[in-house]
Amino acid sequence: MPPTIIYQAYGLPGIRLEAAYSILSAYGAGGGTLGGARIVVYTDAPAEFKQVLGLPPEIEYQLIELGQWQQWRGPIDFVHRVKIEVL
Repeated sequence: MPPTIIYQAYGLPGIRLEAAYSILSAYGAGGGTLGGARIVVYTDAPAEFKQVLGLPPEIEYQLIELGQWQQWRGPIDFVHRVKIEVL
């Protein structure tokens, strides 16, 4: 199994733009490739990522609805709990 880089990007548009920039930077650092790695993006707006990044075979977009993000944050609205749920 190839190495996997996981992104979670939901909510504010700026968060998604930061993630897209990071992914583009990874391609740039790798000379236009990810060196055999794959990327999985968990987001509430996969269409925005597809518009910027396209549909390369090494990137997978997972749609997570807003209600699911909220559920993962739990009763005390703990934002970092989402990372554990995504993994």
